[in-house]
Parts: sequence; structure tokens; C-alpha cells
Amino acid sequence: MTYSGALATAPIILVLLAFTSDVAAHHSTGLFDGTTIATVEGQVTRVEWRSPHIYVFVQSIDADGQSVDWRFESVPIPIMVRQGWTEGSLSVGDQVTAEGYPIRNSSQRYAWLRKITKEDGAVLDPGMIGSPAVSNEQR
Repeated sequence: MTYSGALATAPIILVLLAFTSDVAAHHSTGLFDGTTIATVEGQVTRVEWRSPHIYVFVQSIDADGQSVDWRFESVPIPIMVRQGWTEGSLSVGDQVTAEGYPIRNSSQRYAWLRKITKEDGAVLDPGMIGSPAVSNEQR
């Protein structure tokens, strides 16, 4: 490639790099602490299958007897479906134990979903794809 050819392609490469970093940032789980697991026992209050993720909302009671609402975000819907999830997997009112990686440095009750165990013992597992967990974590 000649010097002038390299100069002509440089803007195209810069645009492509800028686009890929935006995509990576959108799909980053860096906001979540992959070394800490929040465990929440409570009742499902809402389940949203909104592209590209599933959101599960769980209401629990804290040590002071106060109602606490948690939001859990999943991997993309197609991955959840491949893991066996359906829109009927969880229903409002289900008693569950939800585990997730909480958001860093925040008082928000928001976590990246690790797994949900239903009252009957059934485990809904989103898998490790996209997980903020450290690579050697044992599930």
C-alpha cells in the first residue's frame, strides 16, 4: 500500500474503531462487581422481556422489616432462550432466591443475574456468557 493509500483508508479505520468501542461499551458488564454475589429472597414483582435483555424485579424484606426492590439484568434474550428460559419460566408472585453481581459503588439495588432458584428447587441459570464474574468462579 502506498503512503497516499494508507492516508485514504485511515479515516475509515478510525470510524470503524469508534463504532466497535461503542458496541463493546454497551455490552460491557464492567459496572458490576464480579467478585461479590448478592443473594435476595423474595417475590417476583415484574419480568420484562425487553430486547436485548430480560429484567427480573424481586421484592424482599430487609433486616429492618422494610420492603426492598431489586432489579436483575440478564444476558441477551437469545442466550437465555438457549439456556431453556421461556416467558413462562417466571411469573409475578413466584417466591425465588435470586443471585447476582451487584452494581459497583452504588446504593442501587441492581445486579447482573447469576441464577434464580424457584421455591420448588428449579434453577434458572443464564449461563456464564457475558458474566462479570471472575473467570475461575465455581458455580
